Amino acid sequence: MLQSNQLPMRGRSAIEAAYAGRGGSPLRLRALPYSMEGSTGYIIGAYSYGSNVRDTGKFTLMLKREGDGPWLILSDMDNSNARPRAR
Repeated sequence: MLQSNQLPMRGRSAIEAAYAGRGGSPLRLRALPYSMEGSTGYIIGAYSYGSNVRDTGKFTLMLKREGDGPWLILSDMDNSNARPRAR
């Protein structure tokens, strides 16, 4: 998983830890283009939190499926629309 201003994360426990404690406003996802073919797929979209009307950021999800199993996230990348803060 790749998030704004964070090192890359890999594995279920690292990803769960990254999202832990981010409660509060609900996350709202909006799919833009998406597609699937065979056992792979993707979603490109935008997100916001709570009652924000405008998009807060954007994301890509790459998906993979084994046989008739569930779709699993192969790659998750998101970043904020906010300008970087000056140091």
